[in-house]
Amino acid sequence: MILATPTPRFLTSRLPPEEKEKSNKLKSIFNDLVARVAELDHAVALYGVSMKELDGLEIVRDEMGMPTQESMQRRSTLSGRYVTWGNMGARCGAMAVYSFYQILQAAGAIANKCPTIIQYQDHDIKRAATKLFDANFPNFAGVRYHAAHPGEPAAKGSDAHSINTGVNIEGVMDIASGVQVFMSGTMIDDHYTCTYEGNMISYHVHIATVNKLMDVLLEYFRSFEPLAAHHAALLDQEMQLRQQQAAPS
Repeated sequence: MILATPTPRFLTSRLPPEEKEKSNKLKSIFNDLVARVAELDHAVALYGVSMKELDGLEIVRDEMGMPTQESMQRRSTLSGRYVTWGNMGARCGAMAVYSFYQILQAAGAIANKCPTIIQYQDHDIKRAATKLFDANFPNFAGVRYHAAHPGEPAAKGSDAHSINTGVNIEGVMDIASGVQVFMSGTMIDDHYTCTYEGNMISYHVHIATVNKLMDVLLEYFRSFEPLAAHHAALLDQEMQLRQQQAAPS
């Protein structure tokens, strides 16, 4: 269960007084990061269930083998509903990834104001987490732009976000050179696909994408392990001192 993901366990009580309030905010942000991964997971699940229900729609036929009017009407209503739900899930997932990035930036800004945290945080691992996010989600800002503002690109004029060169998406779609194409949240083989600043971009609405974001989260949390280990060592020292003081002389 994603929401049960353990967050960094350094001790606010062991930090200097001037850092305690900021460290409490940081711990709250850790929970927000976990929630964004869970949100992406739910969004992907909504898309998956909707597409499964869409694929499972059946047509009832009469004795002549012709589809009944009632069956066709029901199929039309339900297919529209499932497509809409699927698109909602895809858009929500795109915004969850963007929100994760924004929260990650906020976490870094707060941590930078806490000298003790910065001293013990593993900055190599932190940079690795940032690079992993960049590698796994290179187009997150553009995808989120279309997801959050589906009408704006068209309203402002599609030329700014069109492409007019030959492209290929995951081997799914080929577009000949010289053809101008504009897309805003088109689903192509489970990829939420857009044209943005002259490029065709997409993200895969799939559990694999959730796992990639979780990998970033865990790597980032791992950068705080040295601080948690430092606090654990302090507790051990205090425990040993109390035991020595309590021992009969």
